Amino acid sequence: MPTLYVHITEACRKDAQRHGLANLLENIQKAVEKSQNLVLFWSYPGYFLAKHSGRNFRLIAYKVPIQDDELILFLRLLPRGDKECEFFVRNVERNTDAVVHRFQPYTDDELRRFHAKLSRKRPVPPPPKPSVEERAWLDKVLKEKPTEHDDVFVLETEEWVKKMKAPENQAYLALYHQTLEQMTNLDRLHAAAEKTDYQVYRDSNTRLRIAYLYRPNFKRLILLEPLR
Repeated sequence: MPTLYVHITEACRKDAQRHGLANLLENIQKAVEKSQNLVLFWSYPGYFLAKHSGRNFRLIAYKVPIQDDELILFLRLLPRGDKECEFFVRNVERNTDAVVHRFQPYTDDELRRFHAKLSRKRPVPPPPKPSVEERAWLDKVLKEKPTEHDDVFVLETEEWVKKMKAPENQAYLALYHQTLEQMTNLDRLHAAAEKTDYQVYRDSNTRLRIAYLYRPNFKRLILLEPLR
């Protein structure tokens, strides 16, 4: 499994300082390196990633496979409506080469130097192992096979409950409910073969996302985290 390293470019750092979002940017960097996943980001063609940040900003990132690792470049942090942001949105899927030329200025040698510096100077710790209680719960949930007549059990993680109760999500509860109703059509969901094979469901109508783990063999749908 590749190790994720994050490099904040000078342009992105200046964007964050200009808009008073330096702490937010660093927190996103720490979250990616600690969790070792990109579940909070939208994926686009050509290794581009994007994440809604703050109320009206979009973080544009770029994924670079290097050796057995992945270097994540934080390229720009732009307000929605900004012409650069609009260029990205309009062209990232239909004219990816133009977006690469405009936002990713680094050569292969520079990217390898970024990776070498990060992997040598600041090794990323592995994801935390589940506690004894968490592992016991997971084993119990995923090993108990229901009868063929049982309905699918929908389970909620502690992170799901915590975020759904958070004040910033209260205005979105009805939309999350609509998204969950769409997910009841289980044919739309990715059937996981392992308990680490989580996916993100994207609702084109509500524009919300939900990280989930669906184990049809055990008739379990686990809601991991609400995303926006």
